[in-house]
Amino acid sequence: MENIDKKQLLNDIKEYIKKVSERIEEVINTIRTNSDLNDLPDLLEGLTYCINGLNLMNIENVNISIEDLKENISEILDGMENQDFNLIADILEYEIIEKIEDLNEILKNS
Repeated sequence: MENIDKKQLLNDIKEYIKKVSERIEEVINTIRTNSDLNDLPDLLEGLTYCINGLNLMNIENVNISIEDLKENISEILDGMENQDFNLIADILEYEIIEKIEDLNEILKNS
């Protein structure tokens, strides 16, 4: 993992987090209104990539832990198994959005 281009990884993360910020409300609304989870796996995979990348780079002030995200993802998977679309949307809205907003603020200064 020492051959990672940290500058490129950081730019990729910044770009992805920006895209997630722009789309997450739409994803939440789609889940709530249509019980449609089609965009959810890509969203979760991308967020996991971003968090792992930030942890690899040891960027100061990143207070988002992999364990918190894993817990959120586990809860979302439980919601998917039980077809509890409101639970999934709530986790995205009240847990994940806050993490994304925090990341955006931190990344603006990186």
